[in-house]
Amino acid sequence: MKIKLMRKIDWYVGVPLCYFLSVLNGIKKTLFNKKLNKVRKILVIKFFGIGSIVLTSPALIALRDRFPEAEIDFLTFKQNEEILNLLNLTYKNYFIDSKNIFKFVFSVFKIIYQLRKEKYDIVFDLEFFAKFPLIMAFLTGARRKAGFYLVIEPWRKSLLDYYGYYNHYYHTKDIFLSLVYLVKENDPYYLNFDEYIQAYEFPRFVLSENDKKGITQRLKNLGWQGEKIILINPNAGLELAPTLKKWPKDHFALFIEKFTHEYPKVFIILTGSKSEKSYVQEIIDIMVKSNKKITNLAGETSLKELLCLFELSSLFVSVDSGPMHLATLTNIPIIGLFGAGIPVVDGPKSKNSVALYKNLYCVPMLTVYNGKQTELKENIPVKLITVDEVFNKAKEIMI
Repeated sequence: MKIKLMRKIDWYVGVPLCYFLSVLNGIKKTLFNKKLNKVRKILVIKFFGIGSIVLTSPALIALRDRFPEAEIDFLTFKQNEEILNLLNLTYKNYFIDSKNIFKFVFSVFKIIYQLRKEKYDIVFDLEFFAKFPLIMAFLTGARRKAGFYLVIEPWRKSLLDYYGYYNHYYHTKDIFLSLVYLVKENDPYYLNFDEYIQAYEFPRFVLSENDKKGITQRLKNLGWQGEKIILINPNAGLELAPTLKKWPKDHFALFIEKFTHEYPKVFIILTGSKSEKSYVQEIIDIMVKSNKKITNLAGETSLKELLCLFELSSLFVSVDSGPMHLATLTNIPIIGLFGAGIPVVDGPKSKNSVALYKNLYCVPMLTVYNGKQTELKENIPVKLITVDEVFNKAKEIMI
């Protein structure tokens, strides 16, 4: 299903259902609200985005650390299976198939049945404004539910036992962590939170010898002869106003030409999904001079292979996207290009990374408060980032 359809269902079905369930939950709390003495099973729910799943990883590490005796499971969409397997931070994973409405409905009822048998002590809903995850949290029959409370949705407070606050002055990674902190520390003022978040960083992807041999051989087949590898991701997915996040194609083409002129012995790889391959090729076709060391790998790598490429590369230039966050699991220097969002909330968090954006009053255009929807159609803010700005930063942080 497309995200727009899912949002409509979430709104027109989810809102009245949440009001109804909030009444049931109030009755349940009054009659059956037993004290939670020991946490043995935890379910984490996060549905949208590979990048968002990566951003939950410090929170998952914190859960494992703060609840060492608990089994920690995860519920998400089927398309996120590979990233969860790569992170390897959960005991069991449950996947809802959202390919079409029929598979979605069937898998939802199947998984509700499975989750109710698990008898979870706490469910963490890490979505900010979607109703469906909170409905699923209630239907699991869990003894406690933790999630984020927005004042414009008063029923959330009735459905949640622990309600955290969305603070747009913190990074999303830390906002997810704040919910774990609240549940475990019972500190609504977050007095020690800044120290707490320093203890939980992203896990690091370790490239095995077999992985290294496999990706090295593949690169050699593409013509790589040991040069520095520069990775570029010009894509921001097909949903959620991707146009607002995209740096223009001619900007990418000029950057590549400028970079290869300054550093002729580099191997340029452009990445993306299968559906983005033609868009990537359009960038390559813009360049006046052909360069055999520029390769279009859009749609031709798994997430694991992409992580291997990150480990072997000297620089990654990307718009705000899932691959940008995926790269934070490695040591590759990252340049993130922002237009619709802001780095303080969504920027790359690895040590050797930088985010470029323009501090305009219209930015951020996509936020939790507007449901990540906007009337603005043009990518004006990200267009204002110049080729020279990106080139100069690339020279500065490239390894």
